Amino acid sequence: MLLNIVAVFRTEAGQESWTAPAEPGEQVREFEGWDPRVLTLLGHAGPVFRYGLCTRAPLVRWNVRRVTLLGDSAHAMVPFQAQGAAQAILDAVVLGDTLAGVSPAEVPEALDRYVARRLGSTTRVQAGSARAGEDYHLPDGPEARARNARLVSYSAENRFGPHATVRAADILAEETAS
Repeated sequence: MLLNIVAVFRTEAGQESWTAPAEPGEQVREFEGWDPRVLTLLGHAGPVFRYGLCTRAPLVRWNVRRVTLLGDSAHAMVPFQAQGAAQAILDAVVLGDTLAGVSPAEVPEALDRYVARRLGSTTRVQAGSARAGEDYHLPDGPEARARNARLVSYSAENRFGPHATVRAADILAEETAS
């Protein structure tokens, strides 16, 4: 049986890597004081790797002539809203829709429309994910209690979360531009 555990903690910036080994026992030391069951689980881990979660500034241009970006190459985001793959899928849908029926000569203009449709919402989601990373990792105390109250209040009003209308906004942007 394999078990993947992702544990997030702040540290000094290191190299950007997905394969940098962690120091032996680092995962247990970083979570000292947590529930003993968590520490036991972390202590049984085999090889442990560390990688940085880097916030990137939003790109303002995704395309040059007939070449464009989508997904993380256009709007890399930290994982705190679990939106990276979802946004890439939305990019692909909007890109396909925007390119449907265009001639080769019309591709550069169509790619500009694709970016115009997606840039606003992906930039908002990217910024929201960065804010969520800060918000989700507050130390215990008044700020964390205020965050918890905000999340409880928000979930009562928004059953499907903050991204439920993103796709509709992208489609409506195209329909109103037509």
